[in-house]
Amino acid sequence: NIEVIHLPGAFELPYGAQELARTKKFGAVICLGCILEGETTHDKLIAQWVSMGIGIASLQTRTPILFGVLTPRSEKQAYQRTRPGPLNRGKEMAQAALQMIQFHHK
Repeated sequence: NIEVIHLPGAFELPYGAQELARTKKFGAVICLGCILEGETTHDKLIAQWVSMGIGIASLQTRTPILFGVLTPRSEKQAYQRTRPGPLNRGKEMAQAALQMIQFHHK
């Protein structure tokens, strides 16, 4: 079963993922998002926080939480990675989640 939950932005992903994992309702949590490169370094700060926060949440909750947050340099790159095809990161994360659920339950 898949449940889709929307959060306000990428910054909120670690907290949201941690809270979902704590419910023990899910075998894995997949965090999907997109942080576009901007004119300042703000995107890099957000991306660093999100990646670290998701990793910490996964370790603290002992639940597979997958990092499917894109950090493309352009909207074109983001589009390519969200559409059906070999670069689709959502499909890649779903497959990884299934593998991690199997690993976690061994």
